Amino acid sequence: MGTETAKYGVIAFGGLNQKDSIMIHLYGDGLTAAQDGWENRLYSWLEVFAPFAKITRIDLAHDFINGEFTPDQAKTAWESGGFDNKGQRPRARLHGYDWLDDKRTGKTFYVGTPNSSRMVRVYDKGCEQGDNSSPWVRFELQLRNRDYIIPHDILISAGSYLTAAYPICQDLFSRFREQLKKAERIKKTEMINLEHVLKYASQACSPCINALERFGFDDEEIKVLLKGGKTKLPKRLGADKHDCRQANVQYIHQMKTIANQHNSEVKNYMNEISERERQAKFHQRMDKLAQEAKLFRMQQAFDNSWQAAWYDQL
Repeated sequence: MGTETAKYGVIAFGGLNQKDSIMIHLYGDGLTAAQDGWENRLYSWLEVFAPFAKITRIDLAHDFINGEFTPDQAKTAWESGGFDNKGQRPRARLHGYDWLDDKRTGKTFYVGTPNSSRMVRVYDKGCEQGDNSSPWVRFELQLRNRDYIIPHDILISAGSYLTAAYPICQDLFSRFREQLKKAERIKKTEMINLEHVLKYASQACSPCINALERFGFDDEEIKVLLKGGKTKLPKRLGADKHDCRQANVQYIHQMKTIANQHNSEVKNYMNEISERERQAKFHQRMDKLAQEAKLFRMQQAFDNSWQAAWYDQL
């Protein structure tokens, strides 16, 4: 699902080994691009059409846009028991060079393992997006249905499940209740992506621009030459990455409507052909009958004239 520049997810279905089941996997870009209220619509759809559907994995997240909670603080919280569960301390690990040599390339603190039912990632989201100066941190909880069933209402009550996950979450999210709005998050991501594109565009194009200026080309001519008549945007800045309505694609429900319209048009066309064929056959039959009638009259006239000539000879 998606476009050439934005991948929204994957749908897989069929197969004897899968018992003809359907898998729907939605990516982060897909959820970002989804229209507001998708959680309620998906929850309602599951309750009505797929009440037995299983959620096998879901990621819940909270953004600290100003760095109110960092990977270092997550490590400290783990060491002090903030992630303990029933007296047990889950395993944890560090990821990223910044733990030993802080060059602002990003670092991540993991709680749990990939095989766990629950795993936490606290990482530098700004660095991941390409802005080394950004304090943006994301707290992400990954849930899998290995030890328990993930209920459908997690879609509409994500905050409650995230808050109840660990002791640190209860304290943390009681103090930082306000979540970054989608529009603000998209705007910030777009600005980071724009700065990223400008950085590498400057590195790649500035020598060429300097050379063109030396040869006497003005700004407008340089712009035309560099664009080369192309209108394509960088993948990072495509409108379809943040709004599925900007994607130039046909969705399944639209395709069904189009197919029904197409079937109706085809049916009408075939009916017209059948009617023309019926009319043609009718006219052919009438022409044949007219020809047979003409031959019959000619035969009658010949017989009558022959009989008249025979009587005259008598």
